[in-house]
Amino acid sequence: MTERFISVDIETSGPIVGRHSLLAIGACLCDDVSNTFAREAAPISSEARPEAMAIVGKTLDHFERHGSAPAEVFTALRDWIATVADGAKPVFVGFNAAFDWGFINWYFLTYAGENPFGVAPLDIKAYYAGFAGSSWEDTKSSHIPDRFKAIHEHTHDALDDAIEQALVFNAIRERAETRRISDEGGENDAPETLALHARLENLRRKADLQSSAHSVFRDRYESWNFVLTLASLIPTAALLCLVLVSDDFVHRAMGVTPDHFKLFTAGVALFAFVCVLVHLAWKPDSRAAAHARAVEHYANTRYDAGLLLDATAILDAASVKLVVDKYLDVRGMPPIPDSQFNRLKQRHLRKVDLSKRLDKDPWMRLPWFWARPK
Repeated sequence: MTERFISVDIETSGPIVGRHSLLAIGACLCDDVSNTFAREAAPISSEARPEAMAIVGKTLDHFERHGSAPAEVFTALRDWIATVADGAKPVFVGFNAAFDWGFINWYFLTYAGENPFGVAPLDIKAYYAGFAGSSWEDTKSSHIPDRFKAIHEHTHDALDDAIEQALVFNAIRERAETRRISDEGGENDAPETLALHARLENLRRKADLQSSAHSVFRDRYESWNFVLTLASLIPTAALLCLVLVSDDFVHRAMGVTPDHFKLFTAGVALFAFVCVLVHLAWKPDSRAAAHARAVEHYANTRYDAGLLLDATAILDAASVKLVVDKYLDVRGMPPIPDSQFNRLKQRHLRKVDLSKRLDKDPWMRLPWFWARPK
């Protein structure tokens, strides 16, 4: 029987089906992402998780005022599915389909009497894991290779996200179909090769994260080295001048007694000594150099992994092993403290997100936005 793959995404007020509400639904035909369905639904209860509503970006009051009754929404969705399926078997497609499917199935059975998708949703994560032979961890959207990712931005708008995941599904399905009809099974898309691709992608992300984390410590220690060096040199230079000053000059020009002046001079000398002592004990220059070596190491590893991913048609285990061994060779490199790793990872992910947004719109953060080329 002919099948029609339909990508579906929802936004909800929480994770519990029947207690929390489905608030927005977006769907599109995978073969034609311009053929879409999008509606907002009135909540079925006042229960809502703050973290869920933060993702939705709207209040329950908004959906109470603008959302349609669930029965109306799901009757319209059922009719739309019948139209786009046109006699074929409609197949529910979702990214992490278990979550979306639970709400869709319950709402269909509760408010429309039947679920036109039947009882078997298709999960893109599981589809990719079977196709690539990857671990479940590597089915995260951030871990799937770029060649399968959609340019469409993930906005947490139900329709936008439905279109995005449809494009991801189409890319994976196209590769799977190519491999299926190939006499050799498609060497470049063989499970072993795809597993190597996934491993390299994961290693490149880790190397990029490590490079960013070490660069923070490198810059921090370089700054402290500069501060401590100045804090040592300036008082030392001042002492060279102060020892040449006579007691009479001090009394006439500065208005202080010789004893007070000697105390001041001793304080300057003590400050300089403490700065030198801290510098010698802490060695920020050596620490900065060590983190600089780590930055170079991980940057080179990331570059080598990128070359293999971008320039090699068929990966071999030996080439991947060389890059992995290089990544793991951290002799003489300082570790990142566990207490700071999560904060540095968040900082890195914000940097990556900003970089992607700037790639799409290089002018967005410039103060002269009004002068943007048309």
